[in-house]
This record gives sequence, C-alpha cells and structure tokens, in this order.
Amino acid sequence: MRMVCQMELTRHLPTAAAFDSVAVSEMVVAEQLIAQTPDHPLTLFDKGFYSLGLLHQWQTTGHERHWLLPLKKGAQYRVVERQELWGVLLAYNVVRFQMAYSLKNVEPNELRFTQSMAFIVKELSVLPAVSPGRIPEVIRHLQEMAFAFVLPHRRERSYPRAVQRRPQRYPIKHKCQSA
Repeated sequence: MRMVCQMELTRHLPTAAAFDSVAVSEMVVAEQLIAQTPDHPLTLFDKGFYSLGLLHQWQTTGHERHWLLPLKKGAQYRVVERQELWGVLLAYNVVRFQMAYSLKNVEPNELRFTQSMAFIVKELSVLPAVSPGRIPEVIRHLQEMAFAFVLPHRRERSYPRAVQRRPQRYPIKHKCQSA
C-alpha cells in the first residue's frame, strides 16, 4: 500500500491523505490531493516528487499555489494495509489534538509526540483490566499528565543565521596578474 499525506505544518496535523497500490507512483497518488489543497498555500514536497507534470498541475489548479522541494533522503516504508494507514493517521491526530486540548494555550506542535505516545500506549495497555466504571478516571489521569510533555520554550537566537561555505576538495587556482 502506498500513502501520500498532506500535513498542516504549524500544528503537525494531517489534513488529507490518498492511498493506492505500491505499484502506483507517488506522483499519481499525490494527484488525488490536488483538489483538496486550499488556495494560497506554500506546499513542501519530499525529495521523491520530481515530476514536473505533478508540480505544474499542483500550481495551476488553484490560486497562488507555490511549492518547494527540500533536499533530503526519503524515508523507507513497509507495505501495510489501507485500514492500518487510516488507523495510524487517526491515532496521530488524536494524540496531537487530545494532549494539546488537555492544556490551555498549548498548540499540538508544542508537545513531545514520541513521549506522549509512549505514555498513552503504556496507560491504555492496562485498560482491559480496568473495570468499565473506572475508564473515565483513567482518561482524566491521561489528560492531567499532558503537562509533563510540553516542550521547553526555545530561547531567542543570539546570533543571526548564516550560510557557511563548504570546504573545497581541491585548491582554487587564482589567475596571476602580471604588471
């Protein structure tokens, strides 16, 4: 199964997803998301999306659409079923949203996702042994622990960003000026 997701970056919540067979190219699967993309976005594509047809169609279908291609290695994914992918997307959104919802004035991207998920999985693994009347108490405990997963605030930069030159493999030959 192949999945292409569209994610809103400030909150880290998936906004759309498309699925198809692993035999179908990611660019073809991504075409299913074109109609669901709102106008005036800046879309970041993974390195594997070097299809001028897809990028042109993406940009010309809506109004004021722009895109970027980051230069990084793509991730490897195992073959999974469509139902499992939807389950992963739902769990991701539930964890991000519910943990942030438990706290006031905290956005979902301000939480430690991996630690939150590990805590929730650990706590829910004992849920089958809990009597049905105590389930609301367990959920309340999960929500009360959300504060423990808030990321520390980043301090402001004390120095400006700068692009550093990469070292040259070979010395640069300079032209000699004769007088």
